[in-house]
Amino acid sequence: MFMKTIRILFLLIALFVNKEILFAQESANTIEEIGKHLSELLINRGNIDESQYAIKIERLFPNEDFSDFEDSPAEFILSMMYGAELILPKVWAGLLLQADSLNINENAKYFKTYDNETGNDTFLLTSVLTQSSKYYAFSFIVLQWENSKYVMRIYKKMKEYNNVEELEENVFSIAREEYLDEMKEMEEIENSLFL
Repeated sequence: MFMKTIRILFLLIALFVNKEILFAQESANTIEEIGKHLSELLINRGNIDESQYAIKIERLFPNEDFSDFEDSPAEFILSMMYGAELILPKVWAGLLLQADSLNINENAKYFKTYDNETGNDTFLLTSVLTQSSKYYAFSFIVLQWENSKYVMRIYKKMKEYNNVEELEENVFSIAREEYLDEMKEMEEIENSLFL
């Protein structure tokens, strides 16, 4: 009887561990898929609005009556998500212009996506393309919503690197630099209000 109990306990532990490994693999696969999809969309100068990963309120809240959210904290959160949906195409258009100025063309190839889980449901991703022995990186934030993931922010800059070592030393620098620029801008606004 004791041996049966140990076997059952062992099987339960093995199932739990395997489930966690499987979930991590599924999450990594989805992240890699998103990075590859956006990289190919950039190479082909595609429209971010047509991406299945671009945040859309209708996808997050199908068949929802938004009037129920008026004057509630949910209205504020919904407004933030809607703002993200509206700004995404504008930032994407700027990224396409940068790709043009860096001479990234249809000969570019997807290289890799680096990820950093920044919260329970958010990930910072940097996707990398390669062309003519150079590496080109752009970063974005992905929100996990139930079992799906959506791009909710794309950072404005694209960077060029000469080799993998240089890239990996600076893999999340785009997001860090933009964050610092935003903090500086907010500080300037705050200082101008008190003058």
